Amino acid sequence: MKNKNLFGFLLLLATAMIWGSSFIAQAGAVKSIEALTFMGVRSPLGAIILIPFIMWQDKRQGRGIALFDNPTAEGKRDLLLGGLLCGLFMVAGTFFQTIGLYTTTVAKSGFLTAIYVILVPILGSLFLKTFVRRIEWIAALISCIGMYFICINEGLTIDMGDIYTIICAFCYAGQCLAIGIYAPRVDCIRLSFLQLVVASVAGIIGALIFEIVNMDNILKVMPELLYAGVLSAGVAYTLQIVGQAYVSTSTAVITLSLESVFALISGVIVLHQVPTLRELCGCGLVFAAVLVAQLPLILSNKVKMQ
Repeated sequence: MKNKNLFGFLLLLATAMIWGSSFIAQAGAVKSIEALTFMGVRSPLGAIILIPFIMWQDKRQGRGIALFDNPTAEGKRDLLLGGLLCGLFMVAGTFFQTIGLYTTTVAKSGFLTAIYVILVPILGSLFLKTFVRRIEWIAALISCIGMYFICINEGLTIDMGDIYTIICAFCYAGQCLAIGIYAPRVDCIRLSFLQLVVASVAGIIGALIFEIVNMDNILKVMPELLYAGVLSAGVAYTLQIVGQAYVSTSTAVITLSLESVFALISGVIVLHQVPTLRELCGCGLVFAAVLVAQLPLILSNKVKMQ
């Protein structure tokens, strides 16, 4: 592996570690504050941390600092519409993931969230008419079996937290599809900034209307909020963008899917949430499904290398 490839891989590995361990911060925060309040505090922190990166990028490219990197009407429309759409999916995904953590474990949340990797091509075929390979349908079937072992207990019942987290995976899949549409047309860091602004507005307004906002409780979990906002929402996304510039798409997706593994490890070490053998089997199947879904990318990359 060349130095640049190794550098990119290490950045993506750090991204997966931050995202996986952030489930701990999220689970800790929801003990004191509600889901919309969490979003309303976390998202602005992530947006603020991206501003210096935007300024540095504009300075590096020799242009003045501005909201729009493309001043044309089409460029402004794509950035605003893309930021709004991605932001709404992020709002829904974060909300359902957060309320899911009230009753489900960090490990289960991490692996159930990871099925968005499989949902992306399937939902793309349904709504965007993109082609889905047979192996991706196989991966979806393996994932469903894994979810059965994770979510359905011996009494054939499913926890509401698991249902919320599965809904969260669908929302993040929608966000990925929206990013796939708009990221090639606009500046990625600005797109991330705007989606965080949308999440900030939705979280703050929603919390003020539907929840009881208690500043003492917010301050109590400020370390968790800082970790989730600055590191998970801000720094990790930037590391992902830089890392993907140096490695293949297949390597990037597989490395980022390790988020679920780090969530499992973090839950065991920090929260002592030891999964049952049944849940471990389910986690293994979901992780295997994620890898199987990426096989076409891996094989095509090998062909190109040859």
